[in-house]
Amino acid sequence: MEGRGDSFLQDIRAGNHSFRADEPKTLGGTDKGANPYDYLLAALGACTSMTLRMYAERKQWPPDRVSVRLRHEKIHAQDCEECETVDGKVDRIERDVTIEGDLSVTLTEGDSEAKSEAIVIDEIEVFVEPK
Repeated sequence: MEGRGDSFLQDIRAGNHSFRADEPKTLGGTDKGANPYDYLLAALGACTSMTLRMYAERKQWPPDRVSVRLRHEKIHAQDCEECETVDGKVDRIERDVTIEGDLSVTLTEGDSEAKSEAIVIDEIEVFVEPK
């Protein structure tokens, strides 16, 4: 990763791939790349979709399409029931997942494997703590 001293613009290399990060003009950037939150959401969404696709294929549930929609916002810590901190603001990311295709599965009551399959999406978690 490389940035210039007079700009938020960052040139990023990941393996054989190159891309840019920047801030919008309203925040002092040049808007020549996605902002860091856009990349964070893209990474979380890709991880969710890829993991779900891999899991579905392993269970022989071939989805036609997996869509992940993520939203980020800053909220007051005091409004977050699950948060340990109560001061300032915290980041909240909401995720909606849509799966299209023939995913019909027969579930039997009390089947622990079926229960674990139903919650596989919620097991894809990432924790970020400020230092």
